[in-house]
Amino acid sequence: GDFVATAYVGGREQKTLFHSIVASHDRTRARISLDNNTGVTLTQVAVTLDAPDWITVTQLYTDPATAPEPLWPELAFLNVDTIPDAWRGVYYFDLEIGAIPAELQGTVITLPVQVSADGLPAGYAAPPLVLALRGDDGGGPEITLGPAHDLTLTETLPANVTLQGAALASETQTLALADATDYDAQHPLSDTAAGLFATFAPTITFQPQGDGVRFNLPLEQRTLPGDGPIHIVTRATITRANHGPNLVGDGGHICYRDPFDVRWCDQGEPLVVEANGAAVTVDYSCQQESESVIEDGFGHCTIPPDESSEITLRITAYNQGDALARDVTATLQLPAGVTPVGTAGPFDLGDIAPGGWKVVETTVQIVPRSNRIEPTASGWGYAVVERTVGQFFDTASQRTVAGQFGDEYTVGVLWKPRRAYLPICLRDLDPRPDLVARLSLDPADPATFQVTVSNQGLSPASDFWVDAYLDPTAPPQVNTSWAELSLYGLAWFIDELTPGESLTLTVDGPFLVAEQSRWPASFGPGEHAVWAVVDSWGPPNPQAAVDESDEGNNVAGPFAWTEPAADVGLQSPRSRSRR
Repeated sequence: GDFVATAYVGGREQKTLFHSIVASHDRTRARISLDNNTGVTLTQVAVTLDAPDWITVTQLYTDPATAPEPLWPELAFLNVDTIPDAWRGVYYFDLEIGAIPAELQGTVITLPVQVSADGLPAGYAAPPLVLALRGDDGGGPEITLGPAHDLTLTETLPANVTLQGAALASETQTLALADATDYDAQHPLSDTAAGLFATFAPTITFQPQGDGVRFNLPLEQRTLPGDGPIHIVTRATITRANHGPNLVGDGGHICYRDPFDVRWCDQGEPLVVEANGAAVTVDYSCQQESESVIEDGFGHCTIPPDESSEITLRITAYNQGDALARDVTATLQLPAGVTPVGTAGPFDLGDIAPGGWKVVETTVQIVPRSNRIEPTASGWGYAVVERTVGQFFDTASQRTVAGQFGDEYTVGVLWKPRRAYLPICLRDLDPRPDLVARLSLDPADPATFQVTVSNQGLSPASDFWVDAYLDPTAPPQVNTSWAELSLYGLAWFIDELTPGESLTLTVDGPFLVAEQSRWPASFGPGEHAVWAVVDSWGPPNPQAAVDESDEGNNVAGPFAWTEPAADVGLQSPRSRSRR
């Protein structure tokens, strides 16, 4: 289930309009909505706002009879302290603005929304209210519309999903592809869709990036709005799809720059596909053949580490789907050192009904190799099956399905690794973390900038910032943000870095705090230098957020170069606030 809170500033009460951009001595309204779909009833519900002392907050309509139009449809939800499942609570507040401090005029602030209740999901944080503050001279934040440019698009994929191709498509083509993959309309899934996909042009190349891919968008598709929406379709394979829902993508991750060259990022919804028809999987169990093999009675064996032994593998093939699987065959793929005494397949299993299973057995000889003995949760293990592959005819889609049925299978090993024990001499050991950074940049492309952060200490480092500074007015130091020294910079926040661990931070990576970062699309002509500071922020502590064994190695840089004369340069900065 889900619990969702929404926070909104502004609106209308009868003929009075309220706004999210306010000046000194203005008044506005805030609406907090709580939607409970957790499956439990929330009790003792309370909603409060954290506001500075120059904003007076008053909860409204505590007597529902005083609620004016247009709030009447929400009377059943107003100020409730109990929210049943599939129900809602709505809370209104009056915000009376006093004299706005001079240093905040012309900025945007947030007011935290505090929600408490018995049964509330652990760790839930409601979104804050957002207020834009005008100056006493009438100036202040304004809404500016303009194109989004320098679009980048990435997708994170599960380990069993492999992308095969991508292409641009029109809206008509996209709808046709959706129709071609409509299982309920009895379309053969991959046959029809694959043929249609092959007609789409132009194709888009992509490259691996982390756990997913980065799409190389054509130049004309990197600015929005354009001639119309951009439709990108992809073709992928999934290994061992489960019957029912399967996650095939975590949601496209898009980044772009606004008219002020500030970079923004957002992520789409995860993509889940439904697998219907027959779905064949296998699992394994083991029986003792050699006297030196130990069988635990629950289908698991343990073999000796230094002699040949034989076991009987019992392979059970299940049809987890909702349709008949005909003419099922399965073949074991065995690693080096494991030899079939009989056969490793293909095994002809015939037809398997939905919910049914078939069993075959085969004997294998194992000659363990010490370099392939691996630690497991219960001791030491040796892989005797790499995977099981096979095929069957799916009576639901009327097509032959071929692929992987089963994963690796490991037996136990009675093995004690040989160890040499040497004395350890330690002197003046410091158990604290020690953070260092290393820079990387191709000056021809600002998007290639990277900072690699490592913890070379002996304990974890938690909750710290990393800042990058482009052309700072002075060499950066700890507790000095990039915005205090530079027109452009980046800020990342790291939850934890364990001893010996390293992270590579990028201009659009997962640790970037986009709202506190600003990076140019190109470097202007002249001399440039870039720096990075790890554990960059944490006042009032002089050593910032992390107490380290060496505080003198937190600054990396400068990385300096000279950019030749060009027609474009850095844009003028806009005022920004620090975290």
